[in-house]
Amino acid sequence: VDGFYWLAGQGGYGIQTAPALSEFAATQIMGLPLPEHLLAQEINVSDMAVGRL
Repeated sequence: VDGFYWLAGQGGYGIQTAPALSEFAATQIMGLPLPEHLLAQEINVSDMAVGRL
């Protein structure tokens, strides 16, 4: 479903990844560019896209 985001089931490491993933999702939902600190970690939109599966 276009525009649907599911941030669940992150396993035992979810407490460590949740802040970055929620910020990533928020920027995508609001149509904003990724913050520099996420880009510095080499996080990019195509890594999270449904088409990667």
